[in-house]
Order: sequence, then structure tokens, then C-alpha cells
Amino acid sequence: AIAAASGGVARELEMGTYSNLADLYSREQKYNDALTYYGLSLKLSGQINKPVNRAYYFQKIGLIWSYKGNLTKALDYVEIAIDIFRKLGDNEGLAFCLNEQSRLNLTQGNCALGIKNALLALKVLARLQGTPTKKLEADF
Repeated sequence: AIAAASGGVARELEMGTYSNLADLYSREQKYNDALTYYGLSLKLSGQINKPVNRAYYFQKIGLIWSYKGNLTKALDYVEIAIDIFRKLGDNEGLAFCLNEQSRLNLTQGNCALGIKNALLALKVLARLQGTPTKKLEADF
């Protein structure tokens, strides 16, 4: 049992180390290397059943694609993260990704969609803080 537990911990540490490397490569603007290491983190997060980590890795991969100038691919990855956070009921992650999606919409020149997604992020945050909002549940 100890060996199995330490194997799980080792896999989590491996996943985190890959993510750290990806962050470092991103900071150095070595985006292909960042994508490689986020991809390894993403793969491990699926193997060890860490859906919150998985969602964040999808979001981070989307961010890297935006840095590379591929906004369509960036949005695809962020939308996957949004779907995961919704399914998990993780409102902080959901609001974070909706805000990211809004930023990408703005960068694409789609201000109307960007506004919609920013307002959704604010509604999620209001729900998180216990602030009443109109039609909150209908928007999700």
C-alpha cells in the first residue's frame, strides 16, 4: 500500500514538475517547449484522475496558443477548460476561464461575445460570493 501511495505522489510531483517547466519555457517565450510540457502534464492529469488540474492545463495550453497567435486554437482549449469546470462545479476556475475567453474574444475583435463572457464571469463570481443576481442560473 505504501508503494502504491508513493507512486501516486510521485506521479503528482511529475505532473507538477512538467507544469513548472512549461511555465518557465513560457516565460522564456519558448512556446513549443511550453506546449510539450503542458501536454505531458495534461496527459498525466488524466491518468491519475485530477480533473481540476486537467482543466487548468487546457486553459494554460490555450494561453500558449494565444501567445503563438492562433486564437482559434486558444479558444478551443479554453472552452474545454470551461466545460470541465462547469461539470465539476468549480466556480473559481469557471470565472477565471470565462474571463480568459472574454479576453480572447476581444483580441479577435468580437467585442459582443467578449462582453457576454465577461458578464458571465461576473455572474459566476457573484454566485461565488453569495451576491444575488437576476437570472443567474438561467445563464448556465
